Amino acid sequence: MSTPKKTKLVLKNIRSGKQASSQDAKLVLQLKADELNSLGFGGGIVDALLPQTAKEKAKLTNKKINYKVAEVESRATENSILRDYFQSNNFMVALGQWFQNYHQNAGNFTIERITTLLEASQKTLIDSGAGTDPKLLDLQNIFTKYAPELFYIKRKKQWWEAGIKSRKRRKT
Repeated sequence: MSTPKKTKLVLKNIRSGKQASSQDAKLVLQLKADELNSLGFGGGIVDALLPQTAKEKAKLTNKKINYKVAEVESRATENSILRDYFQSNNFMVALGQWFQNYHQNAGNFTIERITTLLEASQKTLIDSGAGTDPKLLDLQNIFTKYAPELFYIKRKKQWWEAGIKSRKRRKT
């Protein structure tokens, strides 16, 4: 089952169909409320969102001439995509196995240890590639399979820590 796409309300120019560059959230809500009211869905919250002052009503009337409200899909940001990797059980298991296979001599598994190793290994992968190092080749395969963006964006230890800790908090 796929997750539904996130949407948001935006102003679109009626003539060009392009999204307005500046978004006044209150105005967007007022235009949507006015549209709903004109379709017969007024009352309650819709009426509360409509302009109350003469100045707001005049502004709404002027904006209705050039703009309409449209619902568009929100773009996934780079950070939200990267954060989502930590929700993948397969990605987390693969990282745990990678640590166990190549870093047993580093001591017991701790968030501190794995994040330090991930930061250094990812930096090496981005800067100079995996070469013939089996540890880096394995990590490269994990990134290719589960998190391809991590080939291009260096992440600090704190970022790795925050992702793992946030997952830990959500799962308990």
